[in-house]
Amino acid sequence: MADLIWLTYDPEEGFEEHRDEAEGRAALDSLLDHHRDMAGDQVHDQVERVALYRCQRIASIRQTVTARAEDQTADGATCRACGWDFMVELDVADDSPDRGEE
Repeated sequence: MADLIWLTYDPEEGFEEHRDEAEGRAALDSLLDHHRDMAGDQVHDQVERVALYRCQRIASIRQTVTARAEDQTADGATCRACGWDFMVELDVADDSPDRGEE
């Protein structure tokens, strides 16, 4: 099973990633305090969207270095000419070993 990712969401700040559930719950408690403090002025119209999420990464973008500036190849020459340290290829990779068993 791929690693779990813990996220809090706040409509004012967006998503924030946390190391584990305990850290995520602490962040959620902090968000609750913030929104309680702000409620004296006005409750945010999307306050009920504030939440802690447990997510599993199933795919991500992976970077593969295809050439470096020091390479004595045509791509290495392109890197040097453009001032790049390296060239990469980007692909989507499946991160879940049990993907497809559903």
